[in-house]
Formats: sequence, structure tokens, C-alpha cells
Amino acid sequence: MSYSRDSRPFVVGVVSVAHFLSHFYFLVFPPLFPLFSREFGVNNTQLGLLFSLLFLMPSVLQVPVGELVDRFGAKPLFVLGIAVTSLGTMATTLATSYLALLGFVLLAGVGQSAFHPADFALLETVTDPTSRGKSFGAHTFAGYLGFAAGPLVAGLLGVRYGWRAALGGLGVIGLCYAVAVFVALPTVHRGREGAVEAAEAGSGGLLSKGHPLGATGLAQCTELVWHLRGEAGERQVDGAQVALQHNLGLGGACVITMYRRD
Repeated sequence: MSYSRDSRPFVVGVVSVAHFLSHFYFLVFPPLFPLFSREFGVNNTQLGLLFSLLFLMPSVLQVPVGELVDRFGAKPLFVLGIAVTSLGTMATTLATSYLALLGFVLLAGVGQSAFHPADFALLETVTDPTSRGKSFGAHTFAGYLGFAAGPLVAGLLGVRYGWRAALGGLGVIGLCYAVAVFVALPTVHRGREGAVEAAEAGSGGLLSKGHPLGATGLAQCTELVWHLRGEAGERQVDGAQVALQHNLGLGGACVITMYRRD
């Protein structure tokens, strides 16, 4: 089994850890409600509103975020979701009033809206019918594990160190993970914009040339000359000195041409 960065185990693992963090962050606030109530003088209804808004934001935003994932690819939204959720959680430590706390929780909820659209796009890209069930199962398991761990960890840290230190430290963990994902996760899901860029960056082969008489051979010639001149852009083969062209035509015609850089 391959464990390269674009392999199924690696991508599923990265996405599952992020799903764990998503569900973890959803439930770090309720164990701290008594501390919020004591500091800000709020009642149970106000605390319930805070928790409801945290879930309302992803409920409202997941469809438009899904459209962004389809357009620009999953990775940018995936990383942004982790980062914004973590920053919103960290920012609650700056709150000096209930309204400020509410605003920072809303920010965390905005970040949460990116997880599921991006998660499933990434999982769909790297899995096939023989592995999709296991991969989705691992993803779901990680999420429920986050639900289980969030209240316990946040509650213990809040009682021992105070709610500000607890949420600040937990937010830092997520922000570090966002940076790690940005560096390590390859672009396995491109979206519409990425697909267009990839098509424009590639030579296109027969389909892009329409395969009229002579066009494919001329395109091969041009492509190889570009490489030898170092003008092939993102397709450039580094240090190209020699090129081979092999072109089959109608009626069994075959042309093989060698090119060499002077």
C-alpha cells in the first residue's frame, strides 16, 4: 500500500484528523458555560443562543461553500476552514463582553462551514467503490471521537487553567494543523477553475488539436522545440537537450524525428 502524500491512506488520514478537530471545536464551549456565566453575567438562554449560532453558521453556509469547493478546489477551502475555526476559537480569549464572545463564536462557526464540503470532495477524489465505505467510516469515526473528546478536554483545562487559557491553547493546535495541511496536502481535487488551468497548462494531445491532417505532428514539433528552448512553462522538462517525436498518421504512415539542442 502506498503512503505517498497523494495516496488514499494519507489524504483520508489528513481529512479525518481535520474532521476530529471540527467536531472537537463544536463542543469545547458547553463545559465552559458556568465560567462564561460567572464572568459575563449571562443567563442560560444567552448561553444557548451562543451554542445555537455556532451550529447555525455552517447550516446556512455549507451550500455556498460547497459551490466554492466545486469551483476552486477543496484544498484552499479545507485549509481556510481549519484556520478560521481555530482563529475564532482563539479569539474568544480576547472577549470582554458577551457580544464580543458571540462574535468570535460566530467566526468559528463560519470556519466550520468549510469542513464537510471540502472533506467529502477530497475523499471522493482519492477513493473508489472498493475503498469508499472504509474511508468514509474512518472519517465519521474521527468526527464522533472529536465530539467525545471536546467537552472532556476543554472542561478539564478550563477548570485547571481558566477558560481563556483553555480555548487559546486549543485554538493554537488547530492553527498549527492548518499550516501543516497547507504544506503537506497535495492538490488532489482541483475544481472547475483548477481543471481549466490544468488543461491550459497541458499540451492537450489529439483532443485539443481536433486531429485534422498534419495538425498533431506540427503540434508535437512545436511542443518539443519549446522544451529544447526552455519555453514550455509549467510543462518544461528541466535540462532538455534531446527530444524524440513519434507520430502515426492515416494509412499507416509513421514519422520518427529526433531533435537536439545546439
